[in-house]
Amino acid sequence: MSEQTPRYLQKVVVPISNPATVPHMLQLASSLIDPDDDDSRVYALTVSIEGESTSERLSHIEPIVNAFISQGHRIELVTQIASSITRGILDGAREHGAEALILGVHKPDKGQVKLGSLVENIIEAAPCNVLVYRPAESVKFDCVAVPIDNNRSNQAALRTACLLAKSNEAIFSPLYIQRDYTYRKDKEQAIRATLDILDPHLIKKDIIHGRDPAAQILRQVDDNDLLVLGFSQKSNLDSQLEGDLTSKLLNDAPGPVLIASQIFQERGTVVGTLQRTLQHWNPAMTQVERNELVWQARKAARAGIDYSMLILLSAALASIGLMLNSVAVIIGAMLVAPLMSPLGALATGLATGQLDITRRAVVTLLQGVLLALIISFVMGSVLPLDTPTSEMLARGNPSMLDAAVALVSGLVAAFAIARKEIPVALAGVAIAAALMPPVCTIGLGLALGNPSLAGGATLLFLANILFIVVAQNVIFLWIGMRPGRRQVTRRGVTVWWTLILGLLVIVLSLIIALSQRAGIEQDVRDYLLTQLPLAQFVDIETDDLADNGLDVTLTVRAQEAISAQRVGELEDDISLAFRRPIDLEIVTLLAVSPRDNLEQVMLDYLRDTMQVARVDSLTITEGNATFFVEATVRSEQEITPQEIQQAEEALSIQLERPVRFFLVVQQFVTSDTPPEETEEADSNPAPESTDEADSE
Repeated sequence: MSEQTPRYLQKVVVPISNPATVPHMLQLASSLIDPDDDDSRVYALTVSIEGESTSERLSHIEPIVNAFISQGHRIELVTQIASSITRGILDGAREHGAEALILGVHKPDKGQVKLGSLVENIIEAAPCNVLVYRPAESVKFDCVAVPIDNNRSNQAALRTACLLAKSNEAIFSPLYIQRDYTYRKDKEQAIRATLDILDPHLIKKDIIHGRDPAAQILRQVDDNDLLVLGFSQKSNLDSQLEGDLTSKLLNDAPGPVLIASQIFQERGTVVGTLQRTLQHWNPAMTQVERNELVWQARKAARAGIDYSMLILLSAALASIGLMLNSVAVIIGAMLVAPLMSPLGALATGLATGQLDITRRAVVTLLQGVLLALIISFVMGSVLPLDTPTSEMLARGNPSMLDAAVALVSGLVAAFAIARKEIPVALAGVAIAAALMPPVCTIGLGLALGNPSLAGGATLLFLANILFIVVAQNVIFLWIGMRPGRRQVTRRGVTVWWTLILGLLVIVLSLIIALSQRAGIEQDVRDYLLTQLPLAQFVDIETDDLADNGLDVTLTVRAQEAISAQRVGELEDDISLAFRRPIDLEIVTLLAVSPRDNLEQVMLDYLRDTMQVARVDSLTITEGNATFFVEATVRSEQEITPQEIQQAEEALSIQLERPVRFFLVVQQFVTSDTPPEETEEADSNPAPESTDEADSE
């Protein structure tokens, strides 16, 4: 099939509301879908404004649609709930994958067709080709006429006209406008390829002479002739129609008129598929929606009493949550924080070039941040808090992952601002998650006298602010918002973006440096803990030294002190492993296990497992990672060295440390004392030794 050969459409969306024009619109749409494709469909779309009842309107429309369906037409009646008629039509076309959207207009009594803001806004932001149809008295038409000139729009309309003529078995009349048509071989071949789908006997070419082609065309058409004209969907249609051939024919033609655009190539072509895929993911805003967004931003950029009170309460709640180390309380603070309002206004002002909104939003944002800092500092100074909690430390050590959270939060916020169907509260929580806890961590860090914590939280806060603004502007650019073209506006926007991007580079550089330091600390920590398997990690501090050296202070919890010799060995090993001089200091916090628990374990084993009759004394001594147990017991039966060895093995597994038993049971026996040496070694038992024992 040639590229110029017209292709039937697969999915056409027709917004309907007036029962009088529904048959005309559905007949036209049914003529454009592929009769041999069972998946092709016309969607008769009704839009319901949120909270509005559509039952009465549907009661008049449903019988008409059902009548078409009973005649074999593939039509489906659907309802789109939206915040406005325009948004409902645009979203319906996108959700149903429409290749074309047919809009209906009426001819007023004065003979002048005005498309209106609804049609203009839909044409501007439509995710598909748009056809504007002005019905006549009759649904049927006997002839399809299309002017052919040098206008590319009319040449594109030729393909739509051919499909309508073929579907309705109507006469096709290409009208060559002599004054505006230049013969070229390639152009004529393209026209012939388009006409190949029609029966040659039904094609009646005509040439329009004279300086007034509109008058000539109007004299040749009647009430039963459909005129098909073209327009450019990328520009203002009302402006195109001023004093134009299309305008004259649209207003004065006695029969129906269809004006068609084609900014997307046909389905099945590579370019057409790519165009439709990209457009499906481009929820462009109409001019009315953009104006409304700017109005909301202008209002949100100003700080009122509600904004200040919510900042105060959310900062207090976030500070308490950080001090309590409670994630639930911190989330509660996020639900209250109103920081999305000034940030959204800031990004909107930049995206549209309304720099007065941006300046006002920055002042409002700074007011809120300063108030949150004061509240968190006061609470950190008044309430008891000696050391930072893990929730505070997490925000005092920013990484690129934290910046990624801010980036995604900004995308969510901007999309929710632009799309009324998405609850703005969701975006507010996303923004608050990235801003309020870091701000309060700064204040609490200052109250604790911890400049490192406050500095890290400041970096995180600045990175989050900048990433959110950048992300929001990406979304606004995506949905069609642009700054003005005035030189002053462009200069101001350039200055703002230079400042934002410069700060972003500085902050990211510092965060990357901190992340690298955190990575080094993690590697050093993992290496040392591998060499000290019985130690529990508490803290690690590092500091750079001259000649690429590193000073490391490791704090661990252990049940016995780590010798200076061992620290020296570890220092040499880790310096060699990391190929840099490292000064190592290990702070050991001695862990003392409660003896009551150990004694109870020993007593239970002696009584229950070894079945001694009585335990006269029990002494537990902790040696070099080993428990030495001395006990005097009475037993009716002999306790052999094998039983003592079994006891040592069982208790060593239970306590996860080696255990050595020394029992006095009529004779003193240990697990490694040979029976023949019992009497020779019964006078000087040595609990300190792990290799010998005496019996008595």
